[in-house]
Amino acid sequence: MLHFRLIYEQIEAAKAHMLSGSLLGYRLALILLDNAAELMLHRELRMWFALEDQFMPRTEPARSEWIQAGHGPKYTAEERSDAEHEFEPKARILEHRLHRISKDDRIVLFVCHKIRNEAFH
Repeated sequence: MLHFRLIYEQIEAAKAHMLSGSLLGYRLALILLDNAAELMLHRELRMWFALEDQFMPRTEPARSEWIQAGHGPKYTAEERSDAEHEFEPKARILEHRLHRISKDDRIVLFVCHKIRNEAFH
C-alpha cells in the first residue's frame, strides 16, 4: 500500500509542477514521473522474481531438470541482476522476456528516461 501511495503522490506532485508553467517545474515533473515509472517497473519485476524463486526447486538435480523442462526463468541471472539496479534492464525484461509491457511502452519509457537524465544533469 505504501508503494501505491508513493507513486500517487509523485504523480500528483508532478501534475502541480507541470501546471506551474515554469521550466524548473517541467524538469521536476519529469524527474518525478520517471521515478514513479521506475517504481512501477520495479514492483512488477519484484513480483515475478518472487514467484519464480518460490516455485523453482532449490536442490540438484531437481533444479536442473526443472530448468531443462522449460520451467526456468525467461531471463538470465545477469539480466536479473542488472534489472535489480538499473532502469533500462527492468523495462527490457518486462517487454522482451515477460511480455508485460508493449514494445511501444518500452520505447517511450527509454526515451523519457534519457530525457530525464539530460534534464537532471
